[in-house]
Amino acid sequence: MTSYALVSPVRNEQATLGAVGLTLYKQTVPPDEWVIVDDHSVDDTWEMAQELVRLLPFARAIRSPLPADDDVNSGAVRARDVYAFEAGVENFTGSYDFVGKLDGDVALISDYYERLLERFDADPTLGVAGGVCYENGSPVAVTTQGSVRGAARLYRWDCWERVTPLDKHLGWDGIDLVRAHLAGYTTESFAIPFDHLRPAGTRR
Repeated sequence: MTSYALVSPVRNEQATLGAVGLTLYKQTVPPDEWVIVDDHSVDDTWEMAQELVRLLPFARAIRSPLPADDDVNSGAVRARDVYAFEAGVENFTGSYDFVGKLDGDVALISDYYERLLERFDADPTLGVAGGVCYENGSPVAVTTQGSVRGAARLYRWDCWERVTPLDKHLGWDGIDLVRAHLAGYTTESFAIPFDHLRPAGTRR
């Protein structure tokens, strides 16, 4: 049976993280594991994560390994979610067919992952896939062919091993797609909607 696990790097997401947990609870094919990685939030994100762990049998929560006081102008800080993402994968308790990144401020339709997994099953060359992001009721345009939004994407595990470690700077979620193509995989966004719950660039 196909298995998948997700990582949500989160920072000051108390207003939206509960909605993420609700959409995962409602998935027709729920994740085998969901690791929430808190990146030194200064609000109640960690407490919300603990509540989700209590409510959802597939949820776990850990702290990001990146120090909270890194220079805000450093490349490391600009890619804090990448460090948190990889830390979450490293803390999986099992082995899975697919690994996904799911931001802490998105809401998914109930069959989001079921439909993505069907796409992977239909195309063994598909390495990275995701849906179409909506903001304020309108789809966010995909700028290049094969582009996949980093907010709610899945990697085939074999592809994940070929594209990691991820680059630790802005643009990482395009560089890994190039690596996937060079390794012989395809990448694609499908007409499977998900909602971005807050404007881009507003994370603190």
